[in-house]
Amino acid sequence: RKPKITRILWQTNYTNRVTLPVKLNYLCNRLLSASYQYRFVSDAEILDFVEAEFPGRISSCYKRLAIGAAKADLWRLLVLYRYGGVYIDIDGHLAWPLGWTLRSNPSELFVKSKDYRYTNFFMASEPGNGLILQLIEEAIRRIESPTTNNVYHLTGPGLMDDLLVESVCSVARVEEVCMQGNFTNKFFQYIDKPGGDWVT
Repeated sequence: RKPKITRILWQTNYTNRVTLPVKLNYLCNRLLSASYQYRFVSDAEILDFVEAEFPGRISSCYKRLAIGAAKADLWRLLVLYRYGGVYIDIDGHLAWPLGWTLRSNPSELFVKSKDYRYTNFFMASEPGNGLILQLIEEAIRRIESPTTNNVYHLTGPGLMDDLLVESVCSVARVEEVCMQGNFTNKFFQYIDKPGGDWVT
């Protein structure tokens, strides 16, 4: 049975020069996604992708974003919509092999935290997924007509909470799929960039 979700694991970071804990986090993910292609995409490559694949309105909105986390939020939706695959934050690591996690062959997989809110540090989708498109369209609307400069609600998990609340989609508890920060922390992730975390 051909998997609906493309066998690609996507990641990005502001640099590909990382500390040992971040490298160990990466190695854990590669071990648990051995049958998947791995694609690390730099900031420059993201910009090239957005300009080439989504010229005009979406590209213009992407360039309006000043915070790296917001850019990464929008990019992960765009790349999953275009190519499909699995996205996980650079400090997130899989709890189980991806093939097992996606064994039911869903069209998408989102995760919710312990407080039943969506989180976007992991998401998986087939190409052209309608739910991903809805998230993109709402993110673009919020960027064009912002009512907040809070990244969480502009392009992040708050966007998912608002849009997916009544949607029929595949959802799992986050701890059953992936975890965050077990190998690293803000110091190790931003060692050359004090205060570089998106919150600050």
